[in-house]
Amino acid sequence: MVENVILGLKYAVSVCSTLAILGNLLMIAALVWTTKLRIKYFQLVFNMALADMFFAAFSTAFPWTEYHIIYSLFMTGYVVSVLMSLAIGVNRYLAFSLSSPSRYDSLFTGRRLLILILLIWCLSILLNLLPIVTASEGVTIWIYGLLRPLTVFISWLVLAVLYGVLFYKVRKNTRASVVPRPSTDTNFDNSPTDTLHTQIRWLLATFIVIPVASFVFWMPYSVVRITAFVDPNHFFAHNLDVAYWFSGSLYCIAAAINPLIYWGRLNGLGQGVYTRLEGDGELDPEIENAQPAINTLI
Repeated sequence: MVENVILGLKYAVSVCSTLAILGNLLMIAALVWTTKLRIKYFQLVFNMALADMFFAAFSTAFPWTEYHIIYSLFMTGYVVSVLMSLAIGVNRYLAFSLSSPSRYDSLFTGRRLLILILLIWCLSILLNLLPIVTASEGVTIWIYGLLRPLTVFISWLVLAVLYGVLFYKVRKNTRASVVPRPSTDTNFDNSPTDTLHTQIRWLLATFIVIPVASFVFWMPYSVVRITAFVDPNHFFAHNLDVAYWFSGSLYCIAAAINPLIYWGRLNGLGQGVYTRLEGDGELDPEIENAQPAINTLI
């Protein structure tokens, strides 16, 4: 019975990982081909999609090989995605909180952003490959059972606080700027204010979705690892196999839905992809500039 459950979970991991590869590949293509998205902030989004695709590529094969090196490689993508989500949260918080765009630009220079991205990748590689390099069971237990789960817990906690503060600030500013209008006045049906308020509502919903989704999909695996760390005798035991595979399959779902969250929030994100698929080449700058402004707060 247990073997059948684990087999089903392995198939779920492979299927979700395949969907994650396709979704993140499309996300990367959209970011590359959409000219207006070639700005500093979207380097973080690009690397998160790249990390999720990296994770999914190796996790597709892992259920049927279970080599330690493959596990370490796809967990590298996992940690990069978690830290990149945190970096995006910090970036968006500062973008909203700093009074002057020039202060934001001076803080997040292209060089600093590149250094941050490289540090995240290097830290993740070190954290996941060190147990293989050292070949030490003790190092494996401490890194996989404590350091990596704590990294995820702390990242989620900071992310939840940042998005909670952003939710409060945007909601407060929105209430202060609301102008009552007669419900019978049809001239306001497609007004810019009405469109702005719709975008803000979606933005507030996103501030709830991102930390909640990250908690649901990140935490189970970390809880299982810490549970095993508390009792090292069970760290490599088979009695936690179902919990490992179930919690692992949850994160595969996260890697698949991350592109959907950003695709749904950023107006015009897929315009470059649609244009390429239709065979029209690069989008005409005049047409592109006429597209609705992209909300980059998330």
